[in-house]
Order: sequence, then structure tokens, then C-alpha cells
Amino acid sequence: EMRFGEGWDGHEDRFDTDPPQSERRGPALPPLSLEDLGQHRRVADWSEQGIGDQVLYSTLLPALRDTGTRVVAEVDPRMLAAYRRSVPGIEFVATADPASFTGCERQLAIGSLPRFFRRDAASFASQPVALLAADPARVAAIRAQLPKGTCVAISWRSVQRAARANRGARKSAPLESLAALARDRDVKLVDVQYGDVEGERAEFARRHPGLLVRVPGLDAFSDLEGVMAAIAACGRVVTTSNVVAHLAGALGVPATVVFLGGLAPFHYWNAVRDARSLWYPSVEVAGEAAWRDWQEAFDALSAGFDR
Repeated sequence: EMRFGEGWDGHEDRFDTDPPQSERRGPALPPLSLEDLGQHRRVADWSEQGIGDQVLYSTLLPALRDTGTRVVAEVDPRMLAAYRRSVPGIEFVATADPASFTGCERQLAIGSLPRFFRRDAASFASQPVALLAADPARVAAIRAQLPKGTCVAISWRSVQRAARANRGARKSAPLESLAALARDRDVKLVDVQYGDVEGERAEFARRHPGLLVRVPGLDAFSDLEGVMAAIAACGRVVTTSNVVAHLAGALGVPATVVFLGGLAPFHYWNAVRDARSLWYPSVEVAGEAAWRDWQEAFDALSAGFDR
């Protein structure tokens, strides 16, 4: 597991693992080099890996822009409006648009940006507190739909393809264990979980009537603008390691990412200082080595939960 920026050259081996962690799908252009920075090159920054990884590494796009590089950055179509709204000076295009990189002179995978800008712990001092901004109109609309009082956005599962099923299991908690966060408190849990979890929701509602709240009409998979607005409207997130953690961090919303046994499911959650993520300053990383099951973890988290 890599810590901070150590081993980022080895990180390029992600394309050659079995199975590959990432696919070389960039345009047929020379790779960006250190010598190219400051030369006002037009650079195709192509997306890779999951959307959480894309959001994480996109926090370095402003650093690339600020070298004078003319950046053309691919992003998931569900996130296109958010990036265009939030990050000036970069041309954002939708993934898989074949004409996107016309006129570019160099290419770089999004996950290779740390090789240039995050090679040690000290370099994280320039990490943005927030990269993205939720749509203000949607935030206001969702806030009006939520119950009065304290609302905490929650997510508890990571949906992975079959080849990564074991990792998905390490990143997924039972919904029931999150009830501890609202126990004996005037707190509502706002559901921003994606995927097919209807059975869990129904059982939770039976055991804890009225505790779990859903935003009417929100499709948490397709409507990431809505998820970001819900996160911003709540102003607090508790989640396992999935895309919700990355969205909260990119928005600068206070969040806690929970995992078990002191072993983070991804190297970037190891990059911490005083239990705070170096990648996302608003995110607390909670993964005590003593926690052996999810109920123990959320009970412990609940004991110090800040309303």
C-alpha cells in the first residue's frame, strides 16, 4: 500500500496487473512529461478507473492548469455540469466523446497526476479544501424537502463488478449498524445509497420507523448532481468507502469514512494526518485496528458523534 506520494512511478503498474486495474485508453499522443509543464501544451487528460478515483485525482487538475497547461479533461457525463460550474480555466468534456481531444499535443491519464504534484506528504499542503460546488437551486430544493433538525447523509455499500467482489465486501456495512448514529438523538439519516438495496431499506424501516429518509425522486446512481445537492443540504456525511465519500470530500462537506481492522480498502485512505484525509481536508478517516465488525465500529463512532 502506498502512503502519500511514495511509489507513484510504481503506481503506473496499474495498467499491467492481472487483471489490469486500469485500461490504457488514451489518445495516440506523446505522454506528458515534466519538461512539458510551463510550455502551454494542450493536454488530453483522460479518465480511468472508477468514478471515485476520477474525482480524487481530479483535485490535482487545478495544479496542472496553473502550470500554464491548457487542460482538456474527460469526466463522467453525470459530473460534467458540476466540473464546468466549479473549476474555471479547464475544458471539461464527456467521457467517450471521440472528438474531445482534437488539437491536443500530449496525453495523461487522470491517475498519473500524482507523479507530478503529490510525491510526498508536504505537497498536500496545497490540496484544495473543496473542488466542486453543488447546484445551489437543487441544494435549496432538497433542503426544503428534508425534515427539520439534524440530517446526516449516509451510504453503506460499495457496488463492485465480479472481479472486485472481495473488495466490495470490505467496503460494505449492514445498514442496520448505522442506526447507532441516530440512537437517542434527534437525527435523521438521509439515504444517498445507490444500487439495489431495497430489501435492507424495508427491513430498516420496519425496525426503525421514520429514521431513514429518502429524497423524493432521487436516483442515486444516475443523478450525481442530486446526490451532491443532498450531501450539501445535510452538511454532514457518514459512509463506507464509496463514491459518496469522494463527492463529500470534493464538496468540502464534513464527512467520516469508516472501515474495519485498521486496513484501508484503498491506498489513498492511508494518506492521513491527525485522522484527516490529506486528499480531502473535510474528511475524517475512521478505521481503528480494534474494530472487527461493523456494529462495533458504528457504536464507537456514535459515542463521539458530533450533532
